Amino acid sequence: MAHLRRAVAGFAAAMAVVAGLATAPAQASPVLTTAVPASGTVQSLNALLGIPDTCAQTRRQLPILARQGHTFAACTTPAVRPPTQSAEQAQAAAASITVPPWCTTGWRGTRTEMCEIGYATLSWYNTSTGVLTGTAGFTVTQDIQPYYLSRTFAENFELQVTSVTGTLPGATLNLAVTCGGTCSATSYFPNGSAIVQGSDITTSIAYSDSTTTVNKTYSLYTLSWGVGTTTPITWGSPYYRCDDLISGYSAGCVVPDVKPVLTTMATLPNIAANIGAIQQAGPHHYGRQADGLPLTRNSSLE
Repeated sequence: MAHLRRAVAGFAAAMAVVAGLATAPAQASPVLTTAVPASGTVQSLNALLGIPDTCAQTRRQLPILARQGHTFAACTTPAVRPPTQSAEQAQAAAASITVPPWCTTGWRGTRTEMCEIGYATLSWYNTSTGVLTGTAGFTVTQDIQPYYLSRTFAENFELQVTSVTGTLPGATLNLAVTCGGTCSATSYFPNGSAIVQGSDITTSIAYSDSTTTVNKTYSLYTLSWGVGTTTPITWGSPYYRCDDLISGYSAGCVVPDVKPVLTTMATLPNIAANIGAIQQAGPHHYGRQADGLPLTRNSSLE
């Protein structure tokens, strides 16, 4: 398989104000870096968790939005799981879809999987009166599974409406997903769904990459709220990489920021025995731990 590499961004990232919306447990699941596009329109929700009120700007803009013909304005603030809830309980509460045990707030991943659980609160304003008519709490769970033997792979996506207060006239849930370069994304999210407490939307996103060389890209998600509202919220995934560089081998996709690690050769007894024999006979016994000359990875390679 070809050499591979990586970088990232997330929903537990995207809670910037918009005028209508604004240590890993193991080596196998490191925290992934947020990759912000050059436009700067995507950021990590986790990076915003210390901001006390991301709706302040939206409230100041309500008269302007009313003059522009917007009936309602939406904004979002990042939220955190309830303090009495453990990471495992939070995962179980969000897990109509199956996610790995290391999936929690903030993107984490292995070479062939990346997962995040994010929390946010939507506030719904009447632009003419300036009144906050209602709020809704969301939990979003995403599990992306690149496949190293194919340029086609999938994401499991879940959006839970965990709370609703007041009213959100005309508000609906609408998700659009894209990816860059030679990658295409197809979302099966049921657009137009009402925002109702207890709603649990589980859906899938299908990815396909036609590259015959290398394509490093990320997914871009846009969650909007229906006709008459203002700018939707946008966030990004970690980078993934698809390539087809070596003749005779399958094309595939991986999370390039996660370096490949060989942890056991239990299923390769003949190869293990051959390596052991070479290490035993070799003049310096390279790679044999007892001799203090371990093999190391060339970190300049992808």
